[in-house]
Amino acid sequence: MNPNLAFQIDNPNASGTITLEHLLSHTSGLAGDDYGVLQENIKYTDAELVPLGEMLASLLHPQGARYDGGANYANNEPGTNFTYSSIGISAGAYAAEIVLNMGFDELTQKNIFDRLGMVNTSWRMAPFDNKQDQVAVMYNPINGGSTLDPLEAFTFAEYPAGSIRSNVPELARFLTAMINRGTYGNQQILTPASVAAMEEPPFPGATNGSTYGLGMFVAGEDLRAHGGDDAGAATDMAYNRKTKKGVILLTNVTRRI
Repeated sequence: MNPNLAFQIDNPNASGTITLEHLLSHTSGLAGDDYGVLQENIKYTDAELVPLGEMLASLLHPQGARYDGGANYANNEPGTNFTYSSIGISAGAYAAEIVLNMGFDELTQKNIFDRLGMVNTSWRMAPFDNKQDQVAVMYNPINGGSTLDPLEAFTFAEYPAGSIRSNVPELARFLTAMINRGTYGNQQILTPASVAAMEEPPFPGATNGSTYGLGMFVAGEDLRAHGGDDAGAATDMAYNRKTKKGVILLTNVTRRI
């Protein structure tokens, strides 16, 4: 990990400055998820992963090997249009690496997972090497969904936007912290103000109801939710701010056929 490999992100199709707020709210003007591009970032061991900054530079810097100003950047001014962008979220995580001189995996391990006792949660694959009997096999539906094809475990270079491994009991600790305004037991991982900011759309009219960071979608006054899926996985997490009840659903088969 080389957190000092900083570079400027400039949208060749827009003139405005991209801020951290734009990155975390999916309004940066970086292109939406192109699964052809994202698939190139799939790796099967931690050792194969390139540092986050190098991966981003290859896509977003004019001298990058995979740079494409027309494909990797949208034709929008920052803050004006919602486009769900895994690369944008990864760029936000990379900004944290630069400021704190620490890998995003280390940062979240130290400040969230360890403090909440999430001992079976990690962005990396190595912690599960000796726990393969506890790791669910992932499947892709084929033949119109009539057959399930097992997949080899993988991770992503843009991992802050996905590929975390965990289980429902441990994720419930994080969800409980969100419901309790950043606190689980005697551990405060977020301030109440940060949680409140994460629950509200920062750019009304331009964000399609998505909030900061987690990208939680606003469904009515009190329901906040986010889901995701990729090859071999489909997940959902939701909670009601009024009733303080939440739901987590993890499945080992994709919704995409």
